[in-house]
Amino acid sequence: ALVISTDSRSFEAIAMHGANCQGRIFTDFVFGEDQPYLAEFLQCNVVGAVNSCSVKLVVPPSSTVGVTLWHTCSLNLDGHKQHLLGLQEHQHDTSCANLPLREELWQQQA
Repeated sequence: ALVISTDSRSFEAIAMHGANCQGRIFTDFVFGEDQPYLAEFLQCNVVGAVNSCSVKLVVPPSSTVGVTLWHTCSLNLDGHKQHLLGLQEHQHDTSCANLPLREELWQQQA
């Protein structure tokens, strides 16, 4: 299970109206119909690759918000996968930037 391991005030503001999400299972915040798709997406990602998909997050009490979920993973010292997730809220004004962001806008060259 993907457990939220750090404090994330931006995510907490969206998903829990500011309540602490640390220690909670991330997929609990994903809209039910999107959960199988997200599970398959996360399983198929190759270590070191950065990929994105669109899902809906459940926002209490009874709404959802569309996001682009960015994902990469690496192996820890024990050989277990560690995941890094980033969320980009979908914009309601489609005249703004295209989603997801073009790779050259967010990826820094080494």
